[in-house]
Amino acid sequence: MTVRNFVAGEWRDSRASDRMPVHHPVTGEEISFTPFSTEEEVDDAVAAAQKAFREWRRVPVGDRVQVL
Repeated sequence: MTVRNFVAGEWRDSRASDRMPVHHPVTGEEISFTPFSTEEEVDDAVAAAQKAFREWRRVPVGDRVQVL
């Protein structure tokens, strides 16, 4: 299994060819891989986060706390 990126409300596979293993913290067993996302993928994620923040900061604190 390879870890996917969650960007703008959807799971996306990375196009990166470089990746690193993810190990179980107790057993040390290799359980997955995580990609070293491309520059374009990181830029997309940052743009989505900036857009989401503009909307999210308008949500009343009481409502935001319910999500957390």
